[in-house]
Amino acid sequence: MIYTRNNKLGIYIPTFNRRKYLKECLESFLPDASKYGIPIYVSDNNSTDGTKDMVAKLKKSYQNIIYTKNGKKYGNTYGSNLINLLDIAETEYFWLFGDDDVVRPGAVQKILAQLKDCEFLQLNIEIWNHDLSKVLLKRKIKNDYSSGAAVSANDAFSNAKYGYAGYMGSIITKTRYLKEAFKNVDKKRFAADRFPHMSLFYPAIARKTGAFIYEPLINYRNIYELTGGETQLWLISYPEELSRLKPYYTDKEIANVTAQPLYSMAGMLSINKLQNHSMIGTYRHYVLINKGLGIFSKALLLGILAMPDSLIKIIISPIMKINGMKMKKVN
Repeated sequence: MIYTRNNKLGIYIPTFNRRKYLKECLESFLPDASKYGIPIYVSDNNSTDGTKDMVAKLKKSYQNIIYTKNGKKYGNTYGSNLINLLDIAETEYFWLFGDDDVVRPGAVQKILAQLKDCEFLQLNIEIWNHDLSKVLLKRKIKNDYSSGAAVSANDAFSNAKYGYAGYMGSIITKTRYLKEAFKNVDKKRFAADRFPHMSLFYPAIARKTGAFIYEPLINYRNIYELTGGETQLWLISYPEELSRLKPYYTDKEIANVTAQPLYSMAGMLSINKLQNHSMIGTYRHYVLINKGLGIFSKALLLGILAMPDSLIKIIISPIMKINGMKMKKVN
């Protein structure tokens, strides 16, 4: 069979030791990718779980899968892997996609229809539990824009509340915009960031006009096994990396996007405390230095850290059940 390649849109997937999830991700793309000749680029951060062999088997069915290994020029990190994808990118539009998520049938066709005269697209998602059997949140973004309506970069950024700005599959834009934005990035810092795509995609679309697709086209897999690092991730890393967008977006917009629901932070902090008492002093420090938290929020979170474990378990148990959260044992 002869495969043609449509270089309008490329799907770019960084991965590391997620063979099972990556297989589901790739297979969700194959029907539409095969129909439209869409190339899928996989950059592997040197996995040891058989990822390379799995991709090779899928490539027998669809030759437009391009597999590469991260050369580790900037280390063995997600950011370094993203740099590798940028280096090999050759399509007009760049869609960065999570290796553990899946795309819905017909999504590629809907996206291609919107890309005709579009500088960027913002996509909506649904959040599912880890085995994709239960919807946890039906719509991640709710706003007043109809599907396909024109939006500015500021509109797109303002929509990205409650951690959504950190979701890597939410923005599709022209590859040349990303490569141009990357010229102004500190490469070593970028490689070490926890949310490097935010400091790349949002500057790339600044002052541009795009469209928002309201219908969720992606099932976001919520692998919610909290290990303790999430406290630093959401209380420190996420706000710090959003603050780097100040040259492009207003302080009010950044503050709006940085804010996390208090119940979410309280739940995360409760689980982290139950798992690892030795980190309580560190968690307390994270709360105190977080500039986005008000006095009431800080008092509540510090109160949780002072609560007996027995009381926290009673409070947090129903929240964990509803949201599919799991505690991962910390040694």
